[in-house]
Amino acid sequence: MALSKKEQVLAAIATRLATITVANGYNNTLARIDRQHIQLREDAYPQLLINDASETFQYFPDQWAESTLVYTVTGAVQANSGNDGATDLGTVLNALIQDFKKAMYADLLLTALAKYHRLAGIRTDEGFMNPLGLFVARCEVVFRYRATDP
Repeated sequence: MALSKKEQVLAAIATRLATITVANGYNNTLARIDRQHIQLREDAYPQLLINDASETFQYFPDQWAESTLVYTVTGAVQANSGNDGATDLGTVLNALIQDFKKAMYADLLLTALAKYHRLAGIRTDEGFMNPLGLFVARCEVVFRYRATDP
């Protein structure tokens, strides 16, 4: 069975984020990347969780459709978990945020799968989870597909 365009887009996002490694020039090497999970694993820092939140559709008379997918990426670090030797929680969290943004901006159109892709905002836990640090990024991606083959 062929993957839906939505699934192809989400898989491309996960593949893009999986490039976050020190060997690829990032601050961190991810210990975990997963989809549709809300539970953090205590033995895997830093980690990113991708969750699709909502999708809206627009159909066109020419048999094409366009979807706007809103998804979130939750990033989690633990103080002293940075690959660069940083021990300050804020520094470790900001390094993961930097890595996430760098990875996303490297291929905003997801190798031509997306018409439009943007990072809409990032919120952090503001230090309330210390010694854990969390961020949630809200992202939107627009993609087109044949209405008869979503």
